[in-house]
Parts: sequence; structure tokens; C-alpha cells
Amino acid sequence: MRILYPIGSLYPSQQGGPSNTVYWMAEALTRSGQDITVISTNVLLPANIDRDRWLQTSFGRVRYCTVSKPKWSLPVIYHSFREWHKIDIVHLNSLYHFPAFFLANWGVLTQKKVFWSVRGNLMTAALAHKSASKSVIHSWIKRFLLNRVTFHSTSPQESESILREISPKANIVEIGNGMKIPVQKKRNNKTGILYLGRIHEIKALDNLLQGYALLPQDIQSRFPLWIAGAGKAEYLRQLKDLAANLKIDDNVQWLGVITGDEKEQVLADAHILILPSHSENFGNVIIESLAQGTPVIASKGTPWSILETENIGYWVNNDPQSLGTAILALLNINESMYSSMRLRARNFVLNNFDIEMQIPFWTDKYQTNK
Repeated sequence: MRILYPIGSLYPSQQGGPSNTVYWMAEALTRSGQDITVISTNVLLPANIDRDRWLQTSFGRVRYCTVSKPKWSLPVIYHSFREWHKIDIVHLNSLYHFPAFFLANWGVLTQKKVFWSVRGNLMTAALAHKSASKSVIHSWIKRFLLNRVTFHSTSPQESESILREISPKANIVEIGNGMKIPVQKKRNNKTGILYLGRIHEIKALDNLLQGYALLPQDIQSRFPLWIAGAGKAEYLRQLKDLAANLKIDDNVQWLGVITGDEKEQVLADAHILILPSHSENFGNVIIESLAQGTPVIASKGTPWSILETENIGYWVNNDPQSLGTAILALLNINESMYSSMRLRARNFVLNNFDIEMQIPFWTDKYQTNK
């Protein structure tokens, strides 16, 4: 099969979870013998990666386009057009990324198979400030694309959001994200409480800071709060001001963007990973953390109640009190119980989220869905 993935950012960029998800999937599909083309942008792309030329990689034929306006990403559309005659399937990401919406329509007009990963766009919290343009996009999809597109959801909650916001008749493929399982790192002595991801209002980092401030001072000294990721400068400044006002800034460390081995090492060293988001359709960082044996506290805005079922973390409300209580509970379990939790966490990912195990499912859906 000849499959095209146009996407706003791609590994080694760490703009968001899909940057890694599409990379892992494209690499595994390439190993399985599929013909993969990926077209992305230079958003948060490391300086050592070539732009504006085709690269032969382990995850297919890839082009990172220099874009001046990431919202529109017109070079992605242009180079997708140039590849269009070579492909059978286009797999899009995000309903509201202009190239995805444009290419969905072009794919339907040219009778290509169109798969569309919604990536949380239709979750209730994500639509809290639903704009007129989003309503127009929903109406257009319902009227012109509904029966010609296969939507991809990563959880039952996201499937429900598609059925609610688009149509009860929407054609949905539901499968959680897979990952390339990394080698488990040896832990260093230095440890902390980790948030890793986009620095964005929907992630509820203000609640996390307030929850952390409820911890006793000796706990804060032993377990600093590590915040890794990038975001808008103004919001980052607001969070740093909040930390100062809460008098926890001495124990909050802002790590910036971390990638590759450094990211895996930080995930391994962390005592806990916390994802306090108001809304997540999946949350790749959860499986990345569990793969390093690090337990997770996730908010009920995420689809991760199984953390408690499997005894590999907690699934809690994301108000400050609930987050602080969960952190203390996990810090207070004895060393033997914590070691067992770490082992279960790693095995859970190995048994459920290895991308190699998901490829037969995807190849079947690509071949059989209209």
C-alpha cells in the first residue's frame, strides 16, 4: 500500500503526541513492507535536520517543509499534491489543521481512501470555546464527507465525541496509540515529580502547581517538580509567576524541550509522571512513562481509569487537592510496593502498546475500509 501522512509536526519535533505517534506508526509500516510518505513542517524541528528536501529514513520517504505560517502550512499541501498520483491512502491528523481539512476534501474528490485521526479535537474540554469556524467545519463534514471518510479514535471517549459532534453514522476505527518500545533506562539517584508535554492551558498546569504547593516542605525538597515542554511565552510567564506566588519556585524546575535519550532518562528518573489535563483523547506521555517503569497520576479528563485497575498509578480529579493527595499517596507507598508497581507498568506497555502488535490491525483496516 502507498500511504501518505501529511502532519503539522513530526519526530524529532516534540510539538505534541502525534509527532511521535505518526513516526512510530510509519516506521513499523515501513518495516512491514508498506510504501510510506510523510510530509511535515519545521515546527520545533531540531536544527540538524534537513529542510525542504526528500529524506530516505527508517520511517519512509520524508520531507520537512519550511513554513512561515504553521496554521496554514501551504507547502504541505503543495508537496502532497505533487505526490498524489503515487498514493492509494491519505491518513490525516487533526480536524482543524487547514492542510488536513483541505486534503480530506481533495481525497474524497479524487477517490482516495481517507483516514482522519481526530486527535482530541472533539472532546468536550477542547470545544469549550467552540468557534463559528469549527461549527462550519463540522457542518461541512456532515454534509459532504461523512460517508467517505474513516475517522480514527484512540479511546471510547473519543469515539463518543465523534458520534456526538459529527454524526451517529460516522465510520470509526478505534485503537489506542502504539509506540516503539524503548530500552528501559537505569535510574539515576536524582528523582522528581514530572510533567512532560505541551505548556498549554488545557493541560491544567496551574492546578498541578497549586496541588504541589500543598505538599509538606520536606517532600518538596526531596521531590522537586520537573516541568518539561514548550509553550507560548506569555502562558509560561504566568505559570512561573504562580509558582513564585505559591512560594514553590525554588523546587520547580523548568526543563524546556527534552528529546531522545535525555527524555527517556528523565522519564526513568522521575518517581511519578503527572498528566493533569482538562482533556486528552489519549496521552502518549503516559505510555512513554510506563515504558520506563514510572507510575502515572492522570486526571479524569484522560481515558486512563485502567491505571488503577492495573495498579500502576492513579486516576483522579484534576483539582489541586485531589492532585496533591494522589501525589502524597504514591510517595508514601513502601519501596517493595513501588518496585512491583514499576515492573507492572513496564509489562503493561509491552503487552498492550507495542506498535508492532498493532500493524496487522492497521493494514487490515487500510485494505478493507472504503
